[in-house]
Amino acid sequence: MTDFETKRLDRITRLHDRAANLRRRGEVLQKAGMDALRLIPFGQPILIGHHSERRDRNYRERIRGNFEIAFEAGAMADHNVSKA
Repeated sequence: MTDFETKRLDRITRLHDRAANLRRRGEVLQKAGMDALRLIPFGQPILIGHHSERRDRNYRERIRGNFEIAFEAGAMADHNVSKA
């Protein structure tokens, strides 16, 4: 095996490993978001003017952020696999 082939194989392996790690991270974040989402009763609106409004908005924003990061991690994993 030539030096070029060795480097190429190492790069492919590294990209596949990185893709697997990104997919795992995305799955963990998606599961965390779903678990947090289950705590909000279905159809429960944000109670405008209630003392818990700000906390509820922040909670929902964290859930949205988890899903967004999970989606980006999945996209990056696909990108790494296509590069490999």
